[in-house]
Formats: sequence, C-alpha cells, structure tokens
Amino acid sequence: MREAAAALRTAAVAWQQASAAWHRAVDLADPRHHPALPKAPYLLRHLGRVVQLPRVDPHPAVVTAWTSALRVGRLLYGPEWTAERRETAMRARPVEDVLADCGGPGALAAALYRLPATGWQLDLAAPLAVRRAQEGLVTDDIEGRPADLDGGLPFYPVSQQQVQDLIRVHEAVLRPEQTAASALIHAAGRCGTPVPRARLDAAAHNVLVREAGREAQPPRAVQRPRRQTLPPERPRIGRGGLRR
Repeated sequence: MREAAAALRTAAVAWQQASAAWHRAVDLADPRHHPALPKAPYLLRHLGRVVQLPRVDPHPAVVTAWTSALRVGRLLYGPEWTAERRETAMRARPVEDVLADCGGPGALAAALYRLPATGWQLDLAAPLAVRRAQEGLVTDDIEGRPADLDGGLPFYPVSQQQVQDLIRVHEAVLRPEQTAASALIHAAGRCGTPVPRARLDAAAHNVLVREAGREAQPPRAVQRPRRQTLPPERPRIGRGGLRR
C-alpha cells in the first residue's frame, strides 16, 4: 500500500501540472471551467461587446471523473468533503474507520483503483479531444497572440504551439496514472481481493488506442466495386395490353 500511495501522490502532482496548463485557455464549446474573468470595463459594456459564455451540459467523462473524486474524497475525509472545498483544511478520517467502511485493505485498494483508472483513460483520450476542440479554444495569453490580430481583443485563438503544450501535459500524466492503477491492483491481489473492473478498463484502453490511431491517420480513398448493370427488360405487348 505504501508503493501505491506514493504512485498516487506522483499522479496527483502530474495532474496539478496538467491543470495549470489550462489556466489561460477556454473551450468555447464547454466553458464551464475557465479562468476567473475580470469584470468587463464600462466601455465594453456600454458598446455591447460583452458576450456571456454559453452554458452546456457536462460531458459524461467529466461526470465520471467528478463522481470518482467525490466518492474517494468523502471516503477519506467524511461526508462534508467536496471538490470545491479542497482548499479548506480538513482532517482525514481515522484509518480504522476507512478500513471498516471499505471492508479491509484489499477492498480499499480496489476502491481507490477507480481514481487512477479514470484519470488514465481521460489522459489517453485528451490528445484526440484537444485536437478536435482546438478550433474553439481561445486564450488570453499574450505570448501566443498572432501579430495581425487586434491587440485590444481580450481573447484570441490558441496557437499550434499552445495546442501541442496542452497535449504534452496530458501525455505526461498517463504513465503515473497507469503506474498507480497497477500498484493498486497488485495491492488488492496480495490481499486476495479481485478487481474485475480492471478487465473492462483494459478493453476500454484498447478501444481508445485504436480510435486515436484512426484519427491520426489520413483518410484513405475507398474504391467502390463496379456495379453490374443489366439491360432493362423490354415489355411485351399483347392483346391484353403491356405484360412483364
């Protein structure tokens, strides 16, 4: 369990670095999580140039990640823990209470496994998601602003370098998450606790890898087989009219 705990801490640090890369970027198609925007100046409001970001339903992957973090957080810190209050100092529950609720160390390792497994699937799909969403990504980072754009614009499209930086930080999180998930599976196995979810996650991993590979390859022209056309059958004309 100590090895698994160390792997989880390493993955948490990598996630914090990945999160920092999004502090200056906003997805216009899903802007629920965005930098704390300052109040618009009076002139912009007077000219009607202030646009409210749209509200959309969360992606299922976001719901899965949020739910996994909430369940683990409340297991370790109690029912009052929320992701929004993570900065608040909260004392962890006694180890005996946590183990009693889980059913032992093996069950605890199996329960904690869902957290890095979810993270690793998100990181595996992140490069493909970023590439698909890059047309709607904007930033206020002046370093990536094109020279031909108006300097008074508060946001402008992200550059290709910024897109690659977002992809790179998620690729860096993938290995720590896989290491943490593997360590928890081994810890649960040593306690005699099976983790049947691991088989499903391995299958999902293979599906995501194949999908990412297809997306990266250019589309191939498919040659359709020639259709054999038969000459139309001439109708036969009889005394009673047309006949087939």
